[in-house]
Amino acid sequence: MGVEVRNLRITLGNAPIVRGVDFSIGQGGRVGLIGPSGSGKSMIAKALLGLLPSGARVAGGIAMEGVILAGSSADWTTGGGHADGSSDHPVPTLADDDDGLLLAPGYAVSDRWMAGLRGRYVGTVFQNPAAALNPTATVGQQVALPLKRHFRLSRAERRERVERMLAKVGLDPADVMRRYPGQLSGGQQQRVGIATALVAAPRLIIADEPTTALDAVTQRQIVDLLVSLVDDAGASLLFITHDFSVLARATTRCLVLDRGRVVESGPTARLLAEPREPLTRRLVTAARTLTLGASPGGMDDTTDFGGGAA
Repeated sequence: MGVEVRNLRITLGNAPIVRGVDFSIGQGGRVGLIGPSGSGKSMIAKALLGLLPSGARVAGGIAMEGVILAGSSADWTTGGGHADGSSDHPVPTLADDDDGLLLAPGYAVSDRWMAGLRGRYVGTVFQNPAAALNPTATVGQQVALPLKRHFRLSRAERRERVERMLAKVGLDPADVMRRYPGQLSGGQQQRVGIATALVAAPRLIIADEPTTALDAVTQRQIVDLLVSLVDDAGASLLFITHDFSVLARATTRCLVLDRGRVVESGPTARLLAEPREPLTRRLVTAARTLTLGASPGGMDDTTDFGGGAA
């Protein structure tokens, strides 16, 4: 069923951060959020993960795999419900001892429920792999953590899955399993991050600026690897960036955000070829200076980012 976001609003204190954002990601879809710093794109990702900062408040609807995470059934009856007022998005039944106090106001599920979602149904690839990885855990321990949390597997079964996942991301398990993140290059660290995000076979991958800390060549390798693995797994991808040349490789549809609002949306190739809004045109112009080469979505290094057909 994928992900559906309806009229999402996020406030932090009295300040509006996200203002009425709508989008959906069908199973297997690849959607991007692009915009300058402060546009709200990372806050949307945190809302999907239930990791908003203290003082944040959510309004509108978030549903994942058919279950309402934020909002109520009423948020889903307009345009998506039934004549009798019922909805395709059931509110989950929570145990009496579930603690929902740690989530931002507006969620329909508890913090414990969301913790079960993270890692198992939603995997995350972060901007700075050196900061995201535990420096005191070996690579093998790091990648195995989602399996330990969400599955009842023997140690041998976990090790086999970890080794297989490390091989898929282009790392030699025999070489890296016992090494620590600080002993790896930035590109190797991000490959470990991707392996950790995908090892539990989640249905959605959220990649939040995953290539910012990498050089251009490594960026291309990491984006292509992530897209290939997500496609092979039949998962969905939400890719967040400020860089259109990266987005061209990773997504088929995107939303351009500015100060919490969607200013333009559509197929990524169309926005690159025919940007309509001033912000989109500025982002596309900036992408001309970047050399990311051929794109899995059909863009290549001969693409005219300023106009014309892709």
